[in-house]
Amino acid sequence: MSGTRLKTAGLTLAACALLGFATDVDAQEQRIPVRKERPVVVDTITQRQAVTFSTYEARLPAFAIGAYANLSDSSVVGHMAADDSLEITIANLAAFKATEQRVQDYARILSSDHEAHLAGTVRVGDNEHIAPVALVNDPEVARLKEMLAWLDNAPAGTAWDAAFLRFQVAHHQNEIAVINANIPRTRGGGLVDHMRQSLTSLAKHRDIARSLATTLGVSLP
Repeated sequence: MSGTRLKTAGLTLAACALLGFATDVDAQEQRIPVRKERPVVVDTITQRQAVTFSTYEARLPAFAIGAYANLSDSSVVGHMAADDSLEITIANLAAFKATEQRVQDYARILSSDHEAHLAGTVRVGDNEHIAPVALVNDPEVARLKEMLAWLDNAPAGTAWDAAFLRFQVAHHQNEIAVINANIPRTRGGGLVDHMRQSLTSLAKHRDIARSLATTLGVSLP
């Protein structure tokens, strides 16, 4: 992608072949807490900037839970691997492009957590002999790709930070819906445990983004 200093994050083993690009899974988690001691600074987002993003946001592919009905275990693994890889890339972009330090800190948490989750997804697939399969129709992965393209090309500023936070709230809620819809149908015991752990992480990421948005005066849908 043009004009970025993206640190490629990554994917290994079967998941790498699935997505067609390689990255490194950092074995050591680095958790950087959101710095609550900082004074609250409410940035004013100009109407022009807000309209620019809201217009683009309306063009993002719509989330459709029906696309995730009756997924096979292979499709669940494929979807989670694709989601993690794209989220790591978006988070690494935000870690240097966001203008608010607390948003950068949140992005680093996302990157670290999704790297660990991706490694867990690959491990579960290997242990249970589940080969990842990409979905022909994956609306949320399509939304991630479109949002990454927008964030990559949009100018840095308070509107960029707001767009990133708004998307993270919606995206993690959508992923919670996908996981909840498929846990009852999943056959692999280790995969079910991994999916249940995913719900806790997804809710954490959603809630941090929501709290930051409220603190910074960012409107949420």
